[in-house]
Amino acid sequence: MVLDRRFLVVDDNREFARDLCELLAIEGSHGTIAENAEQALLCLEQESYHGLFTDLRLPGLSGVELIEELRRRGMSIPVVLMTAYADDELLQRAESAGAVDVLSKPIDIERWLALARRFIASRGSHPSIASESTHSEKEPPTP
Repeated sequence: MVLDRRFLVVDDNREFARDLCELLAIEGSHGTIAENAEQALLCLEQESYHGLFTDLRLPGLSGVELIEELRRRGMSIPVVLMTAYADDELLQRAESAGAVDVLSKPIDIERWLALARRFIASRGSHPSIASESTHSEKEPPTP
């Protein structure tokens, strides 16, 4: 198993986020959960990830605002927005912000896993900064 395939899952629904991390673990990857955009930004300052999956509706900054902030900071991590509230305006804003894809909830697991696999293939087996991790689910740093 490759220990450095890492993804950041940003969702305030911990059960849903844990389920996604369990799917990543089955695939030989690791998931870190952030419950809001601010925690996600802290995680990204400390570790590199192959990709980020974020909910649209989060406490504080929205998922789209998180993507916009990542781009303002010059972070090029691939991001997928997940939402139960997709409409044309949201899709355009997410695309303009730099989202790779927008998945409607409930998400299509096969499509979600295909995106994770694509992120690994496009970035190689290592994210840009290597860091050791031994857990399939890590708690985010506390602010």
